Amino acid sequence: MWFFILIILLVILTLWVIDGLNKVAILNKEKASLLEKKKRLESEINVLNRRSELFNDPVWLDFYLRKNYSFLHKDEKLIIIKKDGGS
Repeated sequence: MWFFILIILLVILTLWVIDGLNKVAILNKEKASLLEKKKRLESEINVLNRRSELFNDPVWLDFYLRKNYSFLHKDEKLIIIKKDGGS
C-alpha cells in the first residue's frame, strides 16, 4: 500500500519538475527574444541619432537636399520636386 502511494508521489513530483523545467525554458526563450528586440531597437535609435546629427550639419544637409530634390522658383513660389532614385 505505501509502495503505491510512494510511486504516485514520485510520478507527481516528476511531472511537477518537468513542468517547471518547461516553464523555465519558455521564459529563457522569451528573454532571448526580448534581448534581441532590445538590441535591434538600440541599433535603430543609434541610426536615428546619427541622422539627426547629420541633419544638423549644414554642409551635409545642403548635399542631401541637392542630391535628392530639385528646387524651382515660379511666381514667387518655391516648388520642391523629389528626384527619382538620385545619382
